Amino acid sequence: NDTLQTLSFFINSLIRIYLLKSGRKNKLNINLYYLKKLEEKSRNLTNEEVKNMIKAFARTDKRLKKFLIKVIEVPEDIVLNYIFLQKASKS
Repeated sequence: NDTLQTLSFFINSLIRIYLLKSGRKNKLNINLYYLKKLEEKSRNLTNEEVKNMIKAFARTDKRLKKFLIKVIEVPEDIVLNYIFLQKASKS
């Protein structure tokens, strides 16, 4: 399924960004060009934001696999999960 592959791609990219921001570059086995691009894209993100994005994508992935949401609802579900997590982490 294309949707699951796309979710997997985003989650894997976010995990790589988290490892970068945590100072664990050596755990990444990726080419230098991709590494530089990830560093550029993640500059304005905090570790907490990245963790919440990973959790939001993972929750949506789980709900999709359990047929609790439809494919068309995936973007909205990710955003709502992220907003909920961000509010919860600020409380």
